[in-house]
Order: sequence, then structure tokens, then C-alpha cells
Amino acid sequence: MPSGSLEPDHGSRVHPLGSPPLSLRRPEGLQDDAAPRSPHQLSPVSSGDLSVDGRSNPSHVARLQAAVTPRKFDFAADIVNNDELARAARAEAASASPRCQPSFEPLQHGPELDRQAAVIDRLDAGAHEESGVNQALAALMQRRLAAARSASERTLGALRALAGAELAQARALGLAAGVTLAAETDGPGLRRALAAFQEAPRAAAACHARAADGLDAQAQTLRALVDRLRREAAGVASDAAALKAGVDAARRSMQAAAAVHRAACGRAPGALGRGGVEADPWVTEARLVQGQARLMAAQQAERRFLAKVGAQVESMERERAAVLSTTLAASVRIYGESLACVERAAPRLEALLESANMDADLAAFCDTAAHSVAAGEALAA
Repeated sequence: MPSGSLEPDHGSRVHPLGSPPLSLRRPEGLQDDAAPRSPHQLSPVSSGDLSVDGRSNPSHVARLQAAVTPRKFDFAADIVNNDELARAARAEAASASPRCQPSFEPLQHGPELDRQAAVIDRLDAGAHEESGVNQALAALMQRRLAAARSASERTLGALRALAGAELAQARALGLAAGVTLAAETDGPGLRRALAAFQEAPRAAAACHARAADGLDAQAQTLRALVDRLRREAAGVASDAAALKAGVDAARRSMQAAAAVHRAACGRAPGALGRGGVEADPWVTEARLVQGQARLMAAQQAERRFLAKVGAQVESMERERAAVLSTTLAASVRIYGESLACVERAAPRLEALLESANMDADLAAFCDTAAHSVAAGEALAA
């Protein structure tokens, strides 16, 4: 076996049972037929169904090709992961080699087994180190998302506070505009002047109400971003933990398979083949290879996850910058429109105040008073 590889080289070794290379009987369903079967034997449809308008039906052709093509024998699928087939294979090997096997040397004794153990330890140490680095990077990405969420939440809080302040100001101005200022004895000019004065808070209240609605809409947009950032950060943390658990489980499984394989290879020569099939060195080595493959698959999944998280964080940062830019610009524009609304109303209100002729009202009151005095004196005379 080459150093650094766990793949069993079945063609260059003697089986632990001591027999020459076997011609294993295939289980039913894997037996190679002496003669090819006809399409009528392979498909539930008749040959007439294999053509539509004189053309071959591709699905039926593919089905026939799969049926007539023998499945390639796979040691791991057909023997290693099937204890019943493994027992049958070993029984056939024992019947083909009835001689005792006291002089058989166990598979992978000595230096080769030591080299394999060293390879396993290097793989385990490398997987542990790489997983630690990947987890640290994933934690960094998660903290970046959490920091972006926290900053966005503060901006959201400020927008909500501003919207609340605008709404409160609109309500206060509306209450001020609803107060009756004119007295019952005030003349028309003074009444017009007081009404024009009350138009100012009423117009400002409407402007502030519109500003509150606009700021609240921007806050809702920012709220959606905050919720997504929170979900993404939680998802990164959860997926990273699950993938780390997968790598750790694969490492433990590979080490356990290596221990079983070393125990199987260290058995006395006469004991080989007597225990369960799980003690057969060929089977234990193949399962060790499967454990290595599972570890590599877990590591690859962790690498793909890290690449996906990096792209995900970049996308979220871009989205956050775009949302903040749009939201803040809209908020400033809302404030500008609110102030412009009051400024546009100011000249009209000033004109109303100037047009109110309170001197005429006072002159009329004075004339009325003088007439009343004169009338009283006349009556007294």
C-alpha cells in the first residue's frame, strides 16, 4: 500500500482466509446470464410500445439498456456493507481452500500497519486543524453579520424615535390649532387675524403628520433588513455547529474503524476467519476506507459552507449599504419637504394677518360707545 492512502489493494494480497483470488458467486439479481434476455423478458411493455409514429421511445430504450447492462461488481456495496454476502463469500473461500492455515501471515502486519496508523493520525490531525480554522472564519462571518444587525437596529431605533417625535408634534400642534382664541365681542378683523394665526400650527401639524408617516415607512424597510440579518447570523451559527459536529463524528468514526482494523490484523493466524465478518481484515480495511471518505466529504461540506457564507456576508453588506443609503436619503428628503410645507404656508398666513384691519374694528367700537353715551345723555335730559 502506498504511504498516505487507505485504499485496499485486493489484487496484490492474499485473502486472510488463505485462498487464491476468489470467483465470488454473485447474489441473485447480479448473476450474469449466459444468453442475453429478450426485450419482452426485460420490459413489461410489448415491442410495439417501443415506437411512437415509427420512432423509438427514448424512455423505453433507456430502460432496456439499464436492464441488459450488468451492474458492475462493487466490493464495498456488495460485500463490506452486507454481512450476509460477506459470510457467504468467506464460506466459499473456506470450501475452496480446505487446508489448514497455520503458516498464514496476517494481513498488514508490522511496518505497513504502523505506516497506515501514522497516515490515519495525520489525517485526523489535519482534519482537526482545518476544521478549527474553518470554524474560526465562520465565527468571524457570524460576528460581522451580528455587528451589521446591531448597527442597523440602532438606525432603526433612531428612525422610529424621529417618527414618534413627528407624530407627537403633529398631535400637539393639532390641539393648539383647535383652541378657540377669539372672544365673543371681537370684531371681524380680529377674528380673521386670530384664525390666520391658528392656520400656522394646523398647517405645521399636517406637515409633521406626513413626515411621521414617511419616516415610519422607511423604518419598516429597515426593519425587514434587520430581521434578515438576524436570521442569517443565526443560520450561520447553527450550520457551522452542525458541520463541526459532522466533522468530529467522521473523525471519531475513522479512528474507531482504524482500531477495529488493527485488532483484526493483529489476530493470531489460526483465528482469522473464525469470528464474525466484521473481524475480517479485508472488510475492516474497506470500512476504514469508507470512514476516510466520510471524513473527506464532511471536510468538503465545511469548505463549501465557508465559501457560501463569505458570498452571503458580502451580499448582505451590499444590501445593507443600499438600504441605508436609500432610507437615510428618503428621511432627509421627508424633513426637507416638511420644512418646505411650513415655509410655503408662511407668506399666505402673513398676508392674512396683514389684511386683518383691527383699527377699523376699534374705531367701530369707539363710535358705538360714543353713540351709546350720547343716547344716554339725551334720555337723561
